[in-house]
This record gives sequence, C-alpha cells and structure tokens, in this order.
Amino acid sequence: MSPAAATQIRLAEVLAALSLTTDLGAGRPFEKGLRTCVVASSLASAVRLSTDLRRAVFHAALLRSVGCTAQAPENAAMFGDDLQFERAFKELDPADMATFSARFGDWDPLPDAQVSVRGVYVFRIVDGRIVEVWDNLDNLNVVQQLGSHA
Repeated sequence: MSPAAATQIRLAEVLAALSLTTDLGAGRPFEKGLRTCVVASSLASAVRLSTDLRRAVFHAALLRSVGCTAQAPENAAMFGDDLQFERAFKELDPADMATFSARFGDWDPLPDAQVSVRGVYVFRIVDGRIVEVWDNLDNLNVVQQLGSHA
C-alpha cells in the first residue's frame, strides 16, 4: 500500500465523525447517528434498493441531524445549559405541562398560548408522491412569542 493510499480519508469516515460530533452537541446518546445509519441501511437492503440508492440512504442517515445544534445559543440563553435542555427535551412530552414546567422552571407557556410560525416547506414530488420534505422554520421567533428574551 502506498503512503498516499494509507492516508486517504473516505467520505464515510468524515460523515461518521460529523455524526458523532452532532450527537454530542445535540445532547443525544453517543453513536445514535451511527445506529440510525445501521437501521436505515438495513432497511434499504431489506427492500432491495439499488446500490446507488443504498449508498444515498447510508450518507443521508449519517447527515440526518447535521444542523440540529443551530439553536444552541438561544437554548443556552433561555435555559442556561443547552445540552441539559436538549437531553431533557428529548425525554419529556411538552404537552405534559406539569412535568415539563417542573423540569424547565419558570419557562412555562400557558397551555392555551397561541403562536404564529413563520417558515417555508419545500416538497420534492416524483410521480405524484412526496419523496422529500425540507423545512426552515423561525424557531427563535416562536420562543420569543412564548416569553423568552433570547
């Protein structure tokens, strides 16, 4: 093996490292992204997708949570610790206001609070079926309507 071949980094390695970092930064259990990739890849194989589609599923699964830490500064400003908030938020049901407010203290929007959500959804449609959905919502505006000063 040549020295150049020994030091070549594969795309899968970079995406796996990014996935691990995203898990830690979003308060998820370590290697959740990798486990998601294994499940998605197994499902892609089980339904006999082509090699190219299985490769796309593999890479998409590793990238699934990239960007999920974008709201960290706002969470830290509202809750003091973004990682604690993210971990708790994934365990709690925000509709269970008694438990939710006990865990998050004074940040307790009224059960009948109404907010408006600004954003955009983009749908990719193939043969009359929605095959992909992208969204970009203004989450900061929502939490500000609920009383945060972030």
